[in-house]
Amino acid sequence: MTAPHPGGRQARPDEIIALRSASFGYADRTVVSGVDLTLHPGEVVALLGANGSGKSTLVKGLLGLNDHLGGSVELFGTPLRRFRRRSLLGYVPQRHTLSGTVAATVTEIVAAGRLPHQGLLARPSREDRRIIGESLELVGLADRARDDVAELSGGQQRRVLIARALAGRPEVLVMDEPTAGVDLGNQRALEAVLARLAERGTTMLVVTHEVAPLRSILTRVVTMSGGRITFDGPASRLDVAGDVTGDWVGPGARGGHDGHAHRHGQRGGPEHTTHHDGHHHDDGRHDDAGTSTSLGLTHPGTRDRRTHDA
Repeated sequence: MTAPHPGGRQARPDEIIALRSASFGYADRTVVSGVDLTLHPGEVVALLGANGSGKSTLVKGLLGLNDHLGGSVELFGTPLRRFRRRSLLGYVPQRHTLSGTVAATVTEIVAAGRLPHQGLLARPSREDRRIIGESLELVGLADRARDDVAELSGGQQRRVLIARALAGRPEVLVMDEPTAGVDLGNQRALEAVLARLAERGTTMLVVTHEVAPLRSILTRVVTMSGGRITFDGPASRLDVAGDVTGDWVGPGARGGHDGHAHRHGQRGGPEHTTHHDGHHHDDGRHDDAGTSTSLGLTHPGTRDRRTHDA
């Protein structure tokens, strides 16, 4: 039987991620507030917003990398404060610090994704090696398995990150700008990888400013501004430039998975929208040390409060 939520609403059993009036930040500083958001199996949801809109803070909150300051947050039906199965969330960071800092092969990096399923000193099993090989095959890097990862291009390294996340057999992939900063050839390769994942029914939450590479696989779009969600609706509401089009459906309505677009107004303030100018935006400076974002071996769940959204 599902537990009741504040306000009397019960969690649906098919909600992978369920946020109700959720707030995240750092110590006593709230950056993201009043967020209502759900993610269901098989959905591919793009999270859009300008620099400082709160995208990174929201994602880091889901990963346990900052402070949950209010509201209800459940992951796979478990309250965030009690959630321990971090391997169910596969995180693919934007930044990577490989060249000159990590001496490892592609296979060794991807093998790090299996660590949550192994003992502390365990050697990779036959099953581990099979999963590693399958993950590399899926991202189109099986032929580079023995290569030094520092020899790869930025786009290929991004695919290594995806393979590492897949090796952990997550239920959902959370990706930060997977197609940003790579050349056209690698962008197309990444598009193909994401399309294959979508065909397999992989659930994805993608922080991005580039909608075009994802347009064919997106099921929903969520926009943020000022630390709040301003739109949650079907990807069909995006125009060619990536702007949300059409009339809004009443304020305060949750979701968007029902096929309707929703405008989220600030509590006690005017409703507002987010506009995207097509330029590269992110949530300020990203510092991925201490997380799994640098292709090291640290698993999500280690906090790093040195940097956060403006």
